[in-house]
Amino acid sequence: IFEFAYQDPQNLNDIVDNLKLIKSVDFDVVILRTSIRGFGLHKHIHVWISSQDYDNANLMILLAYIIIGHPDWKNAEIKIFAIFPEHKIDEERARLSQLIEAGQLPISTKNITPIPQQLDVSTDTIIENYSIDADLCIIGFREETVKHDGSEFFLRIGNIGNIMFVNAAAQKMIVK
Repeated sequence: IFEFAYQDPQNLNDIVDNLKLIKSVDFDVVILRTSIRGFGLHKHIHVWISSQDYDNANLMILLAYIIIGHPDWKNAEIKIFAIFPEHKIDEERARLSQLIEAGQLPISTKNITPIPQQLDVSTDTIIENYSIDADLCIIGFREETVKHDGSEFFLRIGNIGNIMFVNAAAQKMIVK
């Protein structure tokens, strides 16, 4: 678990540099980006899933449930958003339903809001629009994206509160 402040990301480059070492030993990685807003009212946790990071989905959802187990978050609501390219929304919705039915995602389909992504709208813009008032956003990331974008990846979404970036070493299996 790492943490950096959005307004003063001095240690972010160190975190990004250490990701290679951490991933080499197959650890899960959580990076909390705090903002001056803090955790607000502790009422709304938004979990963002995309077709790019199904491997992170279970860990992100489990972390959200662990967090609402804390007394400060006892009345919190978890909302799960799934962003898919507009032309693939039906295909990805079916894929997501299959994962849920197979028990690979610990949620029900009625708890997911699918969001079609138009070609001219970035994922970051969609997250900002839907999660402007969220007290915590949980967003998955891929190691390849951080290799390509560096520390800038963690600074792109600017107009929301705290963000927990999650990278699972492997997909977590949920056993009932």
